[in-house]
Amino acid sequence: MRKANKKGRLEFTLIELLVVIGIIAILAAMLLPALNKARQKAWQSNCTGNMKQIGSALVMYLDDYNGYLIRWGQVAADNYAPALAPYLEVTKRSGVAWNQSSDIFQCLAAPEYIYDYANNAWTGYTSSSAPFKRITQITRPTQIVFLADVKNVVIFTTVDKFDPRHNGWGNGVYMDAHVEAKRELETSNLY
Repeated sequence: MRKANKKGRLEFTLIELLVVIGIIAILAAMLLPALNKARQKAWQSNCTGNMKQIGSALVMYLDDYNGYLIRWGQVAADNYAPALAPYLEVTKRSGVAWNQSSDIFQCLAAPEYIYDYANNAWTGYTSSSAPFKRITQITRPTQIVFLADVKNVVIFTTVDKFDPRHNGWGNGVYMDAHVEAKRELETSNLY
């Protein structure tokens, strides 16, 4: 039972205070998973937006280069980023890799990765002697992935590099520039 102090105010007992703190802790524990899920969903939305911008840049690149796809370089730094950077208004920062020059190339759900998104190697050429592949040679552009959430690689050739990092879903931008979330990529999405 509460007692009034000398000024006539009621005082809380230690037990009452501990009960209130315990209730607050229980409510916070129930709320944190929901907040984490909301944060993950926000990161996925950000990633989807980044990929949509990259897909739009790909369409502009293909238009400027008469449908010829990006030629992949021989080193890791020569991936999609330098080719699409002018369309995304990104400039390379000194001493930093292309993919780290802008938030567009970064996925918030994978801060530990150097390379958050990677190219499907089947949608371009790495050899200087090979002819460039044109977008018109891809018969299923709505099903062939151009760029995807991956596990810290620059270019991928197999579906095992796909990283469903957004609550079990991974994003991909396809050759027709649409972005889609999938639980896993299939081989038919590569070529």
